[in-house]
Amino acid sequence: MQAAPVSLSFVMAGPSRAAARLIGALALALLVAPGTWLRTVPPAERIQRLAIDPLEPGSAERWPRGLAIEGLWELAGPDLFFGGYSALVVRPGGRALAFSDLGETLAFTLPGHGPAAPRLAPVRPHPRQATRRQDIESATLDPRTGQLWIGYEQVHAVRRIAPSPPGDGIVLPAAMANWPRNSGAEALVRLADGRFLALAERNGRGMLFAGDPVDNARVVQFAVAWPEGHRPVDAAQLPDGRVLVLTRKVEPAWPPFGTLLLVGEPGEIAPGKTWRPRLFARLDGPLPRENYEALAVERTGDGAVLWLMSDDNFSTFQRTLLARLRWRG
Repeated sequence: MQAAPVSLSFVMAGPSRAAARLIGALALALLVAPGTWLRTVPPAERIQRLAIDPLEPGSAERWPRGLAIEGLWELAGPDLFFGGYSALVVRPGGRALAFSDLGETLAFTLPGHGPAAPRLAPVRPHPRQATRRQDIESATLDPRTGQLWIGYEQVHAVRRIAPSPPGDGIVLPAAMANWPRNSGAEALVRLADGRFLALAERNGRGMLFAGDPVDNARVVQFAVAWPEGHRPVDAAQLPDGRVLVLTRKVEPAWPPFGTLLLVGEPGEIAPGKTWRPRLFARLDGPLPRENYEALAVERTGDGAVLWLMSDDNFSTFQRTLLARLRWRG
């Protein structure tokens, strides 16, 4: 964030550039460490402003044929709870909804779809939630009905938000009970056939629900093989049925994140077998290094638009970036 109040700041009395970067890296490590939370009381009045500034992306010459960068932007807002976005859905007409680690939402119009006022607001807890803590890490949408599902970390819950019957609901799947506390449904995808795919961040596990998890659909558990050091942070389905998975690795660089897009066939998921998504594209270089945690797919006539959004961890050392990639299948 640039011109926004932040939850954590540092005062440095003239250290060298290298020392400043080291301090920033250590601070960032604390911010992303399991069990580290930045919480405060939401302000009575939200500041409903959003700046979207274009940036120049790098070259994507080594990307697969059919994948290209169409735009890169930095998002900034003065509201205290702007930032920390880990999930993104795109509705028809270019209206996007991002979810944060603090249970906040940012509704905004994507670049290229015309001006519209942003809306920052908290997600109201479900009446059955035992705590108001809402670390939202994933989201998926049925564009035909408007139904929305979100995945929570810490409590390992999946919630349905529906404007009409069957209505809102929430479930704590029994199969997630033994997942690490800081490794809930980091990625959640409603597949085109009505099944749901959920991926844990830290234990190499996944779940494939035969239907809506909130309706206690039958589930298949399976193992996943990720590239060394990488962990899944979001996923979405391509129009051809394959699943894109966004993964992140902490590396000795600044910012300290390496990011990959992997692609896997949901038809290869089976109990007792290890699912092995393959490399689709390395994002470092063409896109600035950042903590990309959100991925959404917008279908087009000749393929899809992929939207990626970064989580700034509410840190002055990071940015909220939005990238638009074009995939022609």
